[in-house]
Amino acid sequence: MVGWVHRRLTYANVTATLALVFALGGTAIAAHHYLISSTKQISPSVLKSLRGGKGPRGAQGVQGNPGTPGQPGQPGANGISTTFESYKDAAVATDSLNANAANGVVGLTLGAGSYQVIAKVHAFITTSISGYTPINCVLSGGGQNDTARATLSGAVGDTDATLTMIATAHVPPDTTSLEFVACWKDNASNTISANQARLVAIQVNTASANVSG
Repeated sequence: MVGWVHRRLTYANVTATLALVFALGGTAIAAHHYLISSTKQISPSVLKSLRGGKGPRGAQGVQGNPGTPGQPGQPGANGISTTFESYKDAAVATDSLNANAANGVVGLTLGAGSYQVIAKVHAFITTSISGYTPINCVLSGGGQNDTARATLSGAVGDTDATLTMIATAHVPPDTTSLEFVACWKDNASNTISANQARLVAIQVNTASANVSG
């Protein structure tokens, strides 16, 4: 029996046998390896050890192109303004009037703030004597003064005039100011009266007066 084996033991037979053994052994080894398709298959402690440190900060990138302009916003709400008014329809003779508040044609008391003040007075002849009679009216108070002037002549009812004045008023905090219109005539030729006197003050956020020559 040994002789038969010895006679059959050749180099080719040995090589084939070893190849078969290694092939079978390789299959057995491969059966103990696993294909990893997800990090869930790896222990968290192993993943942590595989994580590298924070790298250096990279260079700043190139600035991008400007963005598209946004849509225009909605118009804001209108601001709130407060208007104060005083009106006097009765006729007042200008013979006894001068440019002070005590005997003015119309007046209006304003509280603290800034105002645009507008005044209008109607002047007419009540007694006609002769010649021309100039009449002067002034808007005065807590700011600018504005004057208006007209010359009346002729018989009663022949001529009249409407005088308009505009001024800016600034009333300091915790105070009040009397805005008033006073009228007077320059001579005694004719008797002139004023009526339909209206004084309107519009409160504003700010008001300034620029005077140019």
